[in-house]
Amino acid sequence: MVSHSPHARHRAQNRSVTDAHIEFALLWGTPIVQPMHRVAYHVGASDIRQARKAGAEIPNRVEGVAVVTSVDRTVVTVIRTNDRRKLALIGRWREGFRHGERL
Repeated sequence: MVSHSPHARHRAQNRSVTDAHIEFALLWGTPIVQPMHRVAYHVGASDIRQARKAGAEIPNRVEGVAVVTSVDRTVVTVIRTNDRRKLALIGRWREGFRHGERL
């Protein structure tokens, strides 16, 4: 099992994301590279289909779960979204995007 930051534990509890959801996302989710050397693992419908074909156990309500990890694989935060594009934007606020620069 991976370690979780206190923020990640709090967000997971608020968003009804269990440890089973987090483990599933890390194993089967699509990795999305983010700024500051973070990686988000997002579970979409295609990831669930692949897992089902492989015979993996699929937790209820796992579609849309995203887990953001740091370099050392610590879970930084947990998100529920069906839009993977949003995950690529997280962290850009620190790089000046809030000042009106375009991607």
